[in-house]
Amino acid sequence: MPKASSQTTPQANRHSSEAGTILLVEDHQGYREVMKAALGSYLPGFQVVEAESIQTALAALSERVFEVMVTDMTLSDGSAIELLDGAGSCIAAGMKVIAISGHDNREMLPVLNRADVHGYVSKESGLRALAHSVRSVVEEGRASR
Repeated sequence: MPKASSQTTPQANRHSSEAGTILLVEDHQGYREVMKAALGSYLPGFQVVEAESIQTALAALSERVFEVMVTDMTLSDGSAIELLDGAGSCIAAGMKVIAISGHDNREMLPVLNRADVHGYVSKESGLRALAHSVRSVVEEGRASR
């Protein structure tokens, strides 16, 4: 399975109306594979790059531009908050962030109140809801340019 690696190439046109790139950060391989397949199905034209940890996500972010980063809140090498702090320059440059988690909304309040988190989808809400959230933040980001 492809992972975020040094073999990725820079995206030619991140503002294209037909395509976009998503960095999917999830440490559970099976769920990551299902999410990647669903996002590819629900969002044709989007390229989904996988990362299984903060370390691989930051490596991918240093190599290319992503429109959206979808990240699980709890990762094998830390929390999404640590990832957000490390990805600050990408977020400042316009990358949108959607947090996903199996926790309920009350537990997520510290993250949901951050200005650098543009959406939250509970894993129980389903993959269609995640795809809808990705499309919404991409459209908002493109409209504001």
